Amino acid sequence: MRLLIAADIFPPESGGPATYCVTLANELVKQGIKVKIVSLNKQSDKGVLDPKVKLYRVHFKNMLFRYGEYFLLLWVLIWRTDIVYAMGPVNAGWPARLACLLRPRKKKLAVKVVGDYAWEQGQVLGLVKEGIDDFQKRQYRGKIGSLRNKEIAVTKHASLVIVPSEYLEELVIGWGVNPERVRVIYNEVFLPTELLTELASSPKNLKRIIIIGRLMPWKGVMTMVEIMPELLRRDSSYQLVIIGDGPERGRIQSLIQQLQLESAVQMLGPLSHDQALREMAKSGLLVLNSRYEGLPHVILESWLVGCPVFASNIVAHVELLQRRYQFPDGLLFKPDEKEVMISGILKLTTDNKTREIIIKNRQQLLPNKGLSGDNMIALTRQALQQVCAS
Repeated sequence: MRLLIAADIFPPESGGPATYCVTLANELVKQGIKVKIVSLNKQSDKGVLDPKVKLYRVHFKNMLFRYGEYFLLLWVLIWRTDIVYAMGPVNAGWPARLACLLRPRKKKLAVKVVGDYAWEQGQVLGLVKEGIDDFQKRQYRGKIGSLRNKEIAVTKHASLVIVPSEYLEELVIGWGVNPERVRVIYNEVFLPTELLTELASSPKNLKRIIIIGRLMPWKGVMTMVEIMPELLRRDSSYQLVIIGDGPERGRIQSLIQQLQLESAVQMLGPLSHDQALREMAKSGLLVLNSRYEGLPHVILESWLVGCPVFASNIVAHVELLQRRYQFPDGLLFKPDEKEVMISGILKLTTDNKTREIIIKNRQQLLPNKGLSGDNMIALTRQALQQVCAS
């Protein structure tokens, strides 16, 4: 199988899609599959890839020229490709769909959907106020309507749509995509044994709270900053470390200054994957106050490096933490529920018995649940090959 991956987010950019793209490419080439990647990120780091993976990057800064170059690269490289796998239905998927259609012999397209891109952009731009589920029931015009039409057209055209959760499976089917073309393949992580051993044994600061991910409105990072004064009133040794970049970065920095938290809150910006893992490994607690997620890599990675998780009770977290991995109760809270967040953080960072239960459950669950990444790679390869053979 000759695979062409169309990527929009790529390291050093942070986020699950970037991590997934690199992991998939590196593992598939080890199995003898020829993999090429076309990236929209002109700063794409080739050093994170196996030497056998060929990486092509755009060079233009101007958006129009950048997407034009991206499309041309896909159109040229698709000639000697069996299937194109787009890492998203809009920025990567729309150009990939056009490239597939405009070849003399139409190429097959697979697309990964980790969320509703139209809703996400509506939130960032302040054009959409409702949650993702209510968003599905409304009609939009203008930019948001155009983005929605594109993601629906791409997913309907694709021969295969891969989603990381049952929740997203239902969402995509609601767009009118044929259920037989939708596959749920849960996100997993692939970390070298040497790195895992190193990280699991890292000394921890239990009062060091960490947040990792894109700084988007629905991630709830502002609320976490807002509760820091109360945590510091209870114990002045608490620290908050924020890793990532995004549209909310400026607002978060302003709030930190407004609350005079410069000595207690660090914004480290986007870090490499290994650097982010090392920061997580020496922290006492990972907090996810998201109002929406597809299925976050960071939870799986936190388990592997021995950092307990305290997360909001949104559908994706419940599906992952309780339905799939039977995680203990009491580690979920309603998004932005400040008092519950404060009491939960105080308990999880000071109650040794609670922490021991969490770590014990992690050790019992992980070896049997395929979090090494092997299962995800095998299922993805199988799904792509079935499409190629059909």
